[in-house]
Amino acid sequence: MRLSELLERTFWHEMAAQLRRYYPDFTATTESFECAFRQLLTLAPTPSKLTIFLCWDGADSLPAVVGREPGTDGPDYALEYQPWDEWLGMRVAAASLETYGLAGVAAHCLFEMTLLGYSQTEVLAERRSLLARVEGLCAAPVQRQYQLKALTKACQDVQRGKPGTS
Repeated sequence: MRLSELLERTFWHEMAAQLRRYYPDFTATTESFECAFRQLLTLAPTPSKLTIFLCWDGADSLPAVVGREPGTDGPDYALEYQPWDEWLGMRVAAASLETYGLAGVAAHCLFEMTLLGYSQTEVLAERRSLLARVEGLCAAPVQRQYQLKALTKACQDVQRGKPGTS
């Protein structure tokens, strides 16, 4: 099942209950989450080669939401910088659906998708900003190149996990 199909089958009140359950510190932003959810329902999915997995390692109380190419054990890609239409075109791992249910998976995905903003426009602006910083560091003098390693590592998921540049 693709994320777009999952969201179409999920009622807002069920997802809101899961957001309150897993992210109680963010209940003041429920209206913003609902606006983002409503916007997602209007977007057309873009096909993606990645599958969404909710991975729980036992060390944290919440699962990590990652993208992974089907049939592999990794690498796992961070998805928060991905355009929302690409998220919508990703399949959701059956094991994640079995563990967390439709509303649970939808809530975790929505939370991850809104880490950088409550609209696709805001997320894409953050993505462009990050890519511009990386390009700026690449052009920087050699003594500043050491800063590039950390930022490049953060951007690798953005670069490798997307079908096209936005």
